[in-house]
Amino acid sequence: MSKKTLRTVLFLATVLGLLAFFVVINAFLSKRRQGAFEPIGDSNHYAYQIEDVSTDGNELVVKGWFFELKKIQ
Repeated sequence: MSKKTLRTVLFLATVLGLLAFFVVINAFLSKRRQGAFEPIGDSNHYAYQIEDVSTDGNELVVKGWFFELKKIQ
């Protein structure tokens, strides 16, 4: 095998290996993040999800969503 062919094969193997690595890591992180936050229904019939909590000076900043669930009678 010539040097040029060997270099091309090694380059392609490296690129494919890195691509496979990133796909596996992305799947792992997506699965882990998916289970981290779940909508919660409570006895008051509300659903909410807190996505981020931070501070801005003396203020507490909570990002997410909140709504009242429909009652079916």
